[in-house]
Amino acid sequence: QVFAGECLASQVSYLEMDVPGNVRTKVKCSGVCVSTGTGSTSWHMSINRLSLAKVHRILEIAKVEKSPAEVFDITTTFNDSLQFSPDDPRLFYNLRDLICGGVWPDPPSIPSDAFTPCLTVISKCYAANLVIDGTRAYPFNDGTIAYMYSKPENMLKTVALL
Repeated sequence: QVFAGECLASQVSYLEMDVPGNVRTKVKCSGVCVSTGTGSTSWHMSINRLSLAKVHRILEIAKVEKSPAEVFDITTTFNDSLQFSPDDPRLFYNLRDLICGGVWPDPPSIPSDAFTPCLTVISKCYAANLVIDGTRAYPFNDGTIAYMYSKPENMLKTVALL
């Protein structure tokens, strides 16, 4: 797990994202989280998990009637789908709380969350950190570049007990 963003939660993180197959894009957000399959049950799941209330509200807006049991099943299926295999070589990034609006529209060139083989994050931040596994923090201020990728020989070896 990697987090890149301003140290103070109240500060907006200004980052430049370079994701393969997309145009390099500047974004304002609460930071970017990057997960591997071994971390998909932690930050990745917490960031993307939907509550029953949110799924129910989305279905209401779409004028789709579902019983409470069906809403529960849909929510559970979605949340269970967030976990990906520990041996998946891809990374999954999330732009947290992406700032969008008339003045700062949704970046047209990259999705706010997606799988990718690698990505480059360039800091435009004032007092930011790059945090590895929630324990090690490194300065990540304006101009600092983080290139993230996963190599099979560096992946965590896991055992699945059936």
